[in-house]
Amino acid sequence: MAERLNILIAGANGIIGQNITPALNSYGDVYKLGKSVSPGKKTYKIDLINKQLVDNLFSKDNYYDILVFLVGLAHSKGSKATEKLHMDCNYLSLVNCLESMKKYGKIPKKIIFSSTISVYGESFEKEIYKETCSLNPSSAYALSKKKAEDYLVNHYSDIAWILRYAPVYGHKFSLNIDRRTIMKNFNYRVGDGMNKLSLCNMKNITHVISEIFEEKIPPGKYNISDSIDYNYNDLLKYKNIDRIIILPRFLFFALKLIGELINSNFLKENSIKLISDNIYPSKKIRRFIDLPYTLK
Repeated sequence: MAERLNILIAGANGIIGQNITPALNSYGDVYKLGKSVSPGKKTYKIDLINKQLVDNLFSKDNYYDILVFLVGLAHSKGSKATEKLHMDCNYLSLVNCLESMKKYGKIPKKIIFSSTISVYGESFEKEIYKETCSLNPSSAYALSKKKAEDYLVNHYSDIAWILRYAPVYGHKFSLNIDRRTIMKNFNYRVGDGMNKLSLCNMKNITHVISEIFEEKIPPGKYNISDSIDYNYNDLLKYKNIDRIIILPRFLFFALKLIGELINSNFLKENSIKLISDNIYPSKKIRRFIDLPYTLK
């Protein structure tokens, strides 16, 4: 790509933002936007939930060819008390940003939005979740991400790339593997550890976004996951864990039932994940590019 671009990364200081920024520097001038960035020549410290501050920024600021939107609140997924926080952070911040850009004639040529496979919901009746599957989000986190997706589809479908990440991991980021192998400082496995799951190598995210810049992927919704599926024994092997506590499957069936009785999304979702297959294939995007990075 010969043209030098102005690139705006919203949520640049997050885990994904810190990983993808070096790769995007080769495409042009990268500007960072977020609540936790340090103000500087190409960084803007701003709360995107504050509409007036957002308007002030885009009334004076550059035109950006590409918006990479990584802003997101992902934790406390099961808490009702966090619903407004999730909706503000994961949905309203996007709307404020794009409406201000539109107001001042600065809608970008491309919008790359980080979403999540959580928008599909979890179910014992389903093991494979493709982009054509219906969405059934239940957590505040997933509901807010779906609402943001709907906004993009309704207003900017011809310039939007919606990337639904499977649980992300990387060389310096093992949270999504740790929570599936460690409980209260003990290494564990549920049953025989053969239930399947999808993961997403951080390098695959960088690769996908770079290939969008290179015009190799059309706009649309895409699952982003490694090209191979894993089981829980693969995770233990990856972490070089050989001494484990084996937890019986019936325990998590019981926790699921308790979650249903007390209406706890946290218990229901996490129990289902540990005792069923959860595959989010990336075949759609792999029609256009390879996703070469894996756990193995």
